[in-house]
Amino acid sequence: MPGAVTLRVESRYPDGSRKVVSHFNKHYKGLVARELALREEELPDDPEGTATAEALADVLRGTPRFRDAGFDAEVSGPASVTLTVPAG
Repeated sequence: MPGAVTLRVESRYPDGSRKVVSHFNKHYKGLVARELALREEELPDDPEGTATAEALADVLRGTPRFRDAGFDAEVSGPASVTLTVPAG
């Protein structure tokens, strides 16, 4: 799908290592979907997904509840974002 962005969720451990979240993957993606649905602004419409991924990562980093919970987001590919959450 043109403009689609893949969201990967990883747990971040105190030693800096990361592991893919499997059991709560849908939970975290649901939180992201809710945040996007409640926003008044839309993400950029970019057929390649690059600008959309950058905008999504910015939105996730700028969301107070995500920041307060220790979440972080980074662009991990041309149309891919990785959301990191504290392990535990």
